[in-house]
Amino acid sequence: MKKQERQAYLIGVDLPPQASRVYAVVAETVEDALARVEALAEEGASVSVAGGMAADMVRRLKLKPGGPRLV
Repeated sequence: MKKQERQAYLIGVDLPPQASRVYAVVAETVEDALARVEALAEEGASVSVAGGMAADMVRRLKLKPGGPRLV
């Protein structure tokens, strides 16, 4: 069985009146990426997928699987 490839996702966090934040997360699924950011987000924050990242950008930022990175 082939191992699922990891993808890089951009996850937005919105909690007015604060400025919106965007995190880059390397995860196997979008649901996993959302869960990782939701764990860090404050109570009442809205968390949503903002987009994806190209493999080149992942290499440049030296992103590793695991915790989200504020971008």
